[in-house]
Amino acid sequence: MLFRGVRNPDSLLPLPSNLLVDGLYEEYAIDNLRPGRYLVYVLAGRAKHLLDAIDDTYQLSFRPRAMAIAELEVAANEQRNHDFVLDIDLRHVGRAIDVVIASCGIDPRTMLPLPNRLILPMVETSKGLIFTDVDTSFNIDPELKKTRQRVFFDDAIFARRGLSSRTSVLSISGRKTVHGFDLPGISMIVNADFAHLFDEVGSDSEKTPSEGQTEASVVVKPNAVSLTLPKLNSPAVALAGSALDTTGGVLSRGGEVAWTKPTGSDLMVLHFNYLTAPPQVKVFNAHIGGSTSHVLWEVYVSAEHQRWQLPVLLDSAPNYPVLYNPDPNLGSKLSNYHYGPKTIEIELQAVETRKRDFEQLNLIDLNSQTLRVSQDAFVVTVE
Repeated sequence: MLFRGVRNPDSLLPLPSNLLVDGLYEEYAIDNLRPGRYLVYVLAGRAKHLLDAIDDTYQLSFRPRAMAIAELEVAANEQRNHDFVLDIDLRHVGRAIDVVIASCGIDPRTMLPLPNRLILPMVETSKGLIFTDVDTSFNIDPELKKTRQRVFFDDAIFARRGLSSRTSVLSISGRKTVHGFDLPGISMIVNADFAHLFDEVGSDSEKTPSEGQTEASVVVKPNAVSLTLPKLNSPAVALAGSALDTTGGVLSRGGEVAWTKPTGSDLMVLHFNYLTAPPQVKVFNAHIGGSTSHVLWEVYVSAEHQRWQLPVLLDSAPNYPVLYNPDPNLGSKLSNYHYGPKTIEIELQAVETRKRDFEQLNLIDLNSQTLRVSQDAFVVTVE
């Protein structure tokens, strides 16, 4: 089986942008990549609740059956095509675990737990993260207490590709979607230290059960309480329930950003982004999907600080993008969301790291050093 590397632009079904349906989509493209070497993977499987996922992506049910992995070199001003061979059979690789979500992050806007939940088994490789499932079972069945997963413990699959590996499970809680708009506001826990639990189960857990047999498993619970979402104090935020493109306060030139960090976090990552609106979906006369964030500035702040003052830069300063939106769409009839030239997004990420030492962090690969993270974003105006 082959997975070809440009999405069919003639298909009118507004599914998630990276989901290809057999017979509807044959190819997929990833645009605007920087030159370099990328680890790319493809999951193939069976999906349910596709139409429900148009309005709420958390309702999609997907069960992976096969996977392909490749490292691809991307050069400037060149198009790279690649055929992916789905040669890793996920039905017969790994061991069974039962995953429990014990806590969800608290939304400071409502002071209630975040309602949506996801389980993502993943492999942390030496060159990036590979997710082997996207389990939405907790959202489809609110009474569900745990979900059965298969996780990798076959290092040889990755070693043959020159990759070291460690198995983890990512537990995510998030806000409800709005017309397919996956809102900012998520809290995540990385559960990585559970391999030793299989020693208590025994060697049967290493075997794929025959029909009619029950597979031995271990129960994986979050190793910590989810972080509360970070709260932006300055500039002011838009009122809860406002239209999704409503701006809050004004961020002045050389002004200050202030926030309340969640207890337990030891690093704050600030992204200053501009936003582009999702395209119109004509078949359903609706606007499915969220706006896209494009990073202008990225700032790392250690835990003892809860405010940061913007530097004052000349408009002519070399190599420094000025905070503005280079692609405004005010007055456009092609989207329900509109952003002006002075509209930007402030994204706050609160992180608990494994090292808990700001001076020793490797900022190039922060994901591999993360235990917990929560994130929220706010639309503001710049002067």
